[in-house]
Amino acid sequence: MQGAVSLTDRGDVKIHTYTAPEQGLLVNTHLIELPTQILAVDAQYGLPYAAEVAEYARSLGKPISRTYISHEHPDHFFGAAVLGAPIYALAEVKAAIDAAGDTMAANNHAQYGDFVPSSAPRLNHTVEPAETTIDGVRIEFRRARDTEAEAILNVALPDHGVIVAQDVVYNRVHVFVADRRFEQWTAALRDYERLPYEIVLPGHGAPAGRELYGQVREYLAAAKDLVERAESGEQLKASLIERFPDYRGEILLDVQNMYLFPASPAA
Repeated sequence: MQGAVSLTDRGDVKIHTYTAPEQGLLVNTHLIELPTQILAVDAQYGLPYAAEVAEYARSLGKPISRTYISHEHPDHFFGAAVLGAPIYALAEVKAAIDAAGDTMAANNHAQYGDFVPSSAPRLNHTVEPAETTIDGVRIEFRRARDTEAEAILNVALPDHGVIVAQDVVYNRVHVFVADRRFEQWTAALRDYERLPYEIVLPGHGAPAGRELYGQVREYLAAAKDLVERAESGEQLKASLIERFPDYRGEILLDVQNMYLFPASPAA
């Protein structure tokens, strides 16, 4: 297996977190193992890593009954069809993928070939913030606004003290700040810190606890200053690596620079 799996054991519910290697942007797929089924949260960027997730899920002896996509960035949904389950997302996330997903996939496929799909997976269903019960387990769906993306779906387990926060938080991985929502994101982190969830599962990096909120706030404060002062993508990348030398995910800084410092059009 090229990716790594960590286990969060909460008794009758276990969450298996698959983290892709650097080439796969260190993105997480969380497999929430319920008594008779599995809920997947996000589905990888690279198809080989999505296939590893599917193979690992099969080893648990339970079907993936639903795949939830947290937001419309390609590293979270390109591999969804590989998991073979109905795909759910917030209505605005589904609309964004329906509108631009095929173009994203075609552009990435032109550059990376069959490592990624040539077209986007089709999302079947929408989900709204609410509490429900699946397989006897209480599930809370939350919508985070104006953090890394305009809207991010969180999946929480109130009776088990766990929130799958996805890209609201990272864990010692360079944070994608291309949309420059520094103030809004920081405010959201303070709100999330007050939630009654002691285990926090990030979109990139290993599961941890509430300390991730402060960690990301620190990163955002530094990144805001460095983005404002940077004159080039190379300078910004070097500055962030110097400021956070033990962080992984330098490849995310390269992706980020394509948005923060787009190439000038040819004369």
